[in-house]
Amino acid sequence: MHKEAERREEETGDPTPGFGTAASSEALPEASERGERDDADAMDCVSAQHAPGPRIPQAFAHRLSGLLARLARILPWASLALSLYSAFVMKRDEENAPLIAMVAALAFAAMLGMSLVLRAIERGMREGVFRSIARFSLTALNQNILQLCVYFALPFYFASAAFTAPQVVFLGLLLFSALIVSWDPLCERVFDRALERSMLTAFVSFSALAMVFPMLGISQGTSLYAAAFVVAILTPLARYIELDRERIPFLTIASSALFPLFLFMGLAKAVPPAPLSISAFGIGTGVEARALLGEASRFKSGTRRLYCYSAIVAPLGLKEEFEHVWSLNGVPSAPIVLTVRGGRKEGFRTWSRRQIPANFTGKLSCEVRTRGGQILGKRTVKIQ
Repeated sequence: MHKEAERREEETGDPTPGFGTAASSEALPEASERGERDDADAMDCVSAQHAPGPRIPQAFAHRLSGLLARLARILPWASLALSLYSAFVMKRDEENAPLIAMVAALAFAAMLGMSLVLRAIERGMREGVFRSIARFSLTALNQNILQLCVYFALPFYFASAAFTAPQVVFLGLLLFSALIVSWDPLCERVFDRALERSMLTAFVSFSALAMVFPMLGISQGTSLYAAAFVVAILTPLARYIELDRERIPFLTIASSALFPLFLFMGLAKAVPPAPLSISAFGIGTGVEARALLGEASRFKSGTRRLYCYSAIVAPLGLKEEFEHVWSLNGVPSAPIVLTVRGGRKEGFRTWSRRQIPANFTGKLSCEVRTRGGQILGKRTVKIQ
């Protein structure tokens, strides 16, 4: 009987007598219930994974994005208005000269820092509101540094310009640079291009340093070359560090080298000798008590002697040599060197005289310029 039962169990798969059919029928409902509970738990997990997130943060992000979009349309105009206001109310004197010189030199560090930080942000932060805010803040910081430099220097360059053709080109570039750093969309577009960003920073820094150094007592010619070499060295250096010192920025090096190269080529005359300016300038028949007499634009034939009179405003502590260059019908004579000392509000008064050949008729001119060739002014009279 026992063997038959074993054979029947093998054939039918029923449990052995010790674990009869009744016990098996009681266990099946429990297993079925456990299976149903497991399936329900699994469905709850799946539904929890696919359930939508909280709606409040999404709504807040949507409202914030809309607000930023509206601000983005208004912000450039507000920034432009604020920039123009600061340009007009800015205090420009010799006390602020060291600050501007330091800011102009640090513009390269700011440009490098902006590039490195933005690169780190792009690597470690996904696209979104906070990344946009970070980019905007760093761009605005660098933009404000350049604004401070160009707004401080611009009026001095216009005050010292003789508006010769080369100087007009330089002033046009300086005005265009001021436009770039004043209009946010244009500034961001330039900052996104490495070479354009480097050249903008170089030109603005050169202009600021060449104007500020004389306020610190450095001669005009030395200031011009010092500013050019600072730009020629720091611009490619900042770009080289920006590239993780893996590549040599040959294009940036070549572009930066143009600043001292142009000076060696005699193009210093294109740069107005800021912060110097002329408060009085003319040609007359004599000088008495340091005042010009007989100033006119036409003189009679037979006039044998004329005086060129100039009052040059220069910063306190600056001692500079200038030249009066006389020309008869466009033919220049040897320059007459005059020394000017700064600090007088009305300008340091200097003059030179020129003997006129007998029976001379035509144009006679006197040009005031620095020893480096930067032109402060020119007067032309007719003798007939």
